[in-house]
Amino acid sequence: MLFTQFNMDDALEVRYEEGVEDGMERGLTQGLEQGRTQGERRLLVHLVCGKLQKGESVERIAEDLLADEAQIRRICEAIAACGPEETDISRWLEKDDPLPEPERQ
Repeated sequence: MLFTQFNMDDALEVRYEEGVEDGMERGLTQGLEQGRTQGERRLLVHLVCGKLQKGESVERIAEDLLADEAQIRRICEAIAACGPEETDISRWLEKDDPLPEPERQ
């Protein structure tokens, strides 16, 4: 009986370790994907801010950046709501997440 209990404990430990490894791999993959998506959003907002400062229209910005006009309009509205003194876009970008997911091409 002691021998059987020992084998069962080993089997449970191995299964636990495999589960931990699998969970860590999935978490890393998910974290990398979220980081990439967030980086794409930040870049898009940064580019839109620069073009707005140059006085470009929403239509022109969307055309130049090969982006959806509705998406660019939402970014412009979010930037306008923050006011020109707001330089840290991360505050509002992460708070309410006003942007749709970037389109994959």
